[in-house]
Amino acid sequence: MGYSPGRSENCEIVLPRVLDQPTSNSMSCRKFTDQLEQEGIGCQLVVLLSAESAALGLWEDGSLKEHKVLRGYTVRKQQGKAQATYERRGGGAGSAGGSLRSRETRRLFQSVASRLAEWGPRVAACNRLFASGGVRSWNELYASRSPAPGVDRRDARWRRVGVAVRRPKFADLDRVYRVLSEGTLCTYRDADFGAQTPGHVSDAGS
Repeated sequence: MGYSPGRSENCEIVLPRVLDQPTSNSMSCRKFTDQLEQEGIGCQLVVLLSAESAALGLWEDGSLKEHKVLRGYTVRKQQGKAQATYERRGGGAGSAGGSLRSRETRRLFQSVASRLAEWGPRVAACNRLFASGGVRSWNELYASRSPAPGVDRRDARWRRVGVAVRRPKFADLDRVYRVLSEGTLCTYRDADFGAQTPGHVSDAGS
C-alpha cells in the first residue's frame, strides 16, 4: 500500500501490512515517522492453521509477546489426508486409528480456540489479525464451542497473510511476521516527484 506525503518531499512510503494507512496523504514523511516512533505500531495477531498443526503469535510494537504451536495426530499416514477430510468424503472413523484421529482433530482446533479465548483482551486491542490456512481448517476452528475462539470470523481486522505455510511451526510465525513487517521508504533526487527517479530505498519494517 503506497503513501505519498507530497511532491515537495520527493518521497513515497510503501507501508508494512502491520500498519494502518495514515488518515491523510498530506502528512509529511517526518511527521509520519515521528508519530510512528511515538505511538508504536500497535498489536497484531497471526494465526496459521493446517489440518495437523497450528501456530499462533501475538506481537506488540514489533515484539513477540505470546506464542503457541499446537500439533495433533490428525492425518492418515498412508493416504496423507486429514481425518476430517476423509470423513467428509464418506469415509468412516470406525477403526481405532480413525477414532483417535477424529478426537485429535477436535482437540487440536479446540486448543486453538481456547488459546485465542485466553488472549481475548489482547486480541481485542489488536489493529490487525492475520490468517493462513484452508477454509476447512477455519471451519473446524469455528465449530469449537467450549470455549469459542473469542474473535468473530467476520471481524474486519482479519487479513490473509499471503504466504504459503504447509505445516505451521514457530519458524513460520517468525517468517510470516517478517514479511508482514516489511515496507520501503523511497526518496527521489529529481525535484519533480512525478519523474520518480529512485534515490534511496530502505526497509521500513526493520
